[in-house]
Amino acid sequence: MEHAPFLIAGAGLAGLSSGIALGSRAIVLESGARAGGLVQTECYDGFWFDRVIHLLHVQDDAAERTLLDLPNHHLAACPPTAWVDTKEGTARFPLQYHLASLKKATVDRCIEDLRTARNTREESPPSNYREALESTFGRTLCELFFFPYNRKMWKRPLREITAAPTFWTLHRPSLDEITRGAQANAATTPAYNSNAFYPRPPSNSAIRGMEIISAGMAKEVADLRLNHEIIAIHPRKKCISVRTASGEDCIAWEKALISSLPLPTAIELCDEVPEDVSRASRNMEHNLVVSVGLSIRGRRPSRGHWRY
Repeated sequence: MEHAPFLIAGAGLAGLSSGIALGSRAIVLESGARAGGLVQTECYDGFWFDRVIHLLHVQDDAAERTLLDLPNHHLAACPPTAWVDTKEGTARFPLQYHLASLKKATVDRCIEDLRTARNTREESPPSNYREALESTFGRTLCELFFFPYNRKMWKRPLREITAAPTFWTLHRPSLDEITRGAQANAATTPAYNSNAFYPRPPSNSAIRGMEIISAGMAKEVADLRLNHEIIAIHPRKKCISVRTASGEDCIAWEKALISSLPLPTAIELCDEVPEDVSRASRNMEHNLVVSVGLSIRGRRPSRGHWRY
């Protein structure tokens, strides 16, 4: 049985990051022939598609330096440009900072509702996500965008979602900020994730898209093992059973196992898991995101990176 101080199961981008950070002390296992998990890019008839829609958002300075130090990363600044289409008009995202292009009567209602919501929130803190949205943005903005968008995103009644965990994704504006954004010729307010990058390699590059990042990170991992399918995790024995082209084997860890596998998958692979834990894992609620790629020849329309 082979031993390593640290063992990383699943070489998605998180696993590759851990492998770089731990250097020669870690073995990183990937079931496929390429590293990166969903951070891969496919070419069909000359068109390149990321497996899911990606921009690289970096909030940690050390992580950003690590990425920008990768050889041939080809990363270029790509602050996202997004728009929101509503029944009352189209506005830049974040909508709450760019109300000026909506109908004036709607803008007036948005501001008045926000003022009312702020007073209400001080009297009664929100007990669920729907209340949190309304107390932050007011009823008009919520009915215009935040309620339908979040119902689509979470696929369940918003009253059944707690107020806290998802709130970091929301721009919580002050009344002054919304009022300034409602003025004609107001300055554009960037989104929270504006520090974004996307690879821009030469047109003859053998790899394009976000896979340039995962491929670059993979080269920096001291011991990356591809085509290693994880078939069992043995927490008490501190080892993992793997299947390769040459058969089955075990690899042990001494200090830690770091898994970037989906949590239900990791629990299902573990032996000696209590039945109630296994059942709870299988029944965890989750959302499914489907990305559809279309090959369209011709000039790309100038409609921003995406639209809500």
